[in-house]
Amino acid sequence: MSALAFLFTSPKLKDRMTSQRKMMLLILCALSLILIKYYFRLTLHLQKMYGCWNDQVEEPQLSAWFNSANRSDVITTTNWHAPIIWEGTYNREVLEKYYKRLNITIGLAVIAPAGAFVLTGGSGGERKAPHNGP
Repeated sequence: MSALAFLFTSPKLKDRMTSQRKMMLLILCALSLILIKYYFRLTLHLQKMYGCWNDQVEEPQLSAWFNSANRSDVITTTNWHAPIIWEGTYNREVLEKYYKRLNITIGLAVIAPAGAFVLTGGSGGERKAPHNGP
């Protein structure tokens, strides 16, 4: 019997290879369980997000809440027919009813360059003097 054949048939080597295989199998099982757990957590999270927007709440048609004819003094639609919202062009009750059922909050942030006038959200869209500072 050659030395190489003896090495591969050695009981010590077989035991060592068997224990290495068992360790690799154990590591693969642990990694599989971690990946399965991550997959189901991610799936559950996505289902919750989708459920938030799929509450059988029908989205109101644009014509139900937006009327551009109410304000002929300003531009009320973009070139691609998106609505530009002005006081008097929208039906507040329709929008409040829709967004209250979704339980979300909408905000607006406006960034203006230094030295520009900023329209505030007051009753008449008052102009605020330019701010010269950080």
